[in-house]
Amino acid sequence: MIHLRLLADRLFASTTAVLFIGVMAFLGSLYLIALFLQDGLGLSALDAGLSTFPEAIGLMLGAQIAGRVYPRIGPRRMLTGGMLGVAATTALMTTIGSGTSLWWLRTLMFLLGLCWAQALVPLQAASFATITPAATGAASTLFNTGRQLGMAVGVAILSTVASAVGLTDQVAGRAVPHLAAYHAGLAAASVIALLAAGAARFVDDRAAAATMRRPDRYRRSTAAAAQAVSAGCHHPAASGQPPGRVPAGESEDHQNLVMPAHQAGGEARYHVERRMR
Repeated sequence: MIHLRLLADRLFASTTAVLFIGVMAFLGSLYLIALFLQDGLGLSALDAGLSTFPEAIGLMLGAQIAGRVYPRIGPRRMLTGGMLGVAATTALMTTIGSGTSLWWLRTLMFLLGLCWAQALVPLQAASFATITPAATGAASTLFNTGRQLGMAVGVAILSTVASAVGLTDQVAGRAVPHLAAYHAGLAAASVIALLAAGAARFVDDRAAAATMRRPDRYRRSTAAAAQAVSAGCHHPAASGQPPGRVPAGESEDHQNLVMPAHQAGGEARYHVERRMR
């Protein structure tokens, strides 16, 4: 059952709206590009698949980049930039013709995945920031419903635009692919992506602050832990220090970082020795 009352949450409603519109542009364009390559340019299914495959590489690489950038700038600017990138990439695809190098198409497919990742990661990170644990299941259902609905609507809109222009043209008495029809569909995808970028302006970074950890604090903790390990620190009991007493030259934070590591190591040794018995 879909709980529409969850849309009263402003952050969840805004991110779900961006997802719905963004998926219309992204997945709708992927469907149209597959038809464009096979029916428009006459490529085989294998060649068409290999030409669109760079999109997956761009998506994987872009997700790694987005995961590091997100805590610093928040979801609103990332969503806006990512959807503007999708709009620009799909607009550039309208320049592809029968004499265009496939490497130009593959480059654009890579950029399409890279830009979409900049929108997808903050969407997944920020959407449930203000949703209670009890409502997470219902919110996830509504979120995924928006994604599936956006995909269906996007395919329908772009296919209708291409069909309205005419997928074939009569040249010398025979039907030939009409590339302008596919270009019109991709141009429509670009416009839809611009609408998604506009909707992203309503996402509130302050509401999603809980999902944005502080990189500087994390780096300081990691550096302190690395320094503790490289210094060859030991558990206080092994050095003759009473429990709870901080040895000279070591801070309390230093001990707080080292103690869990020693405890984890002791538990691991215990389980290994028990298995050997």
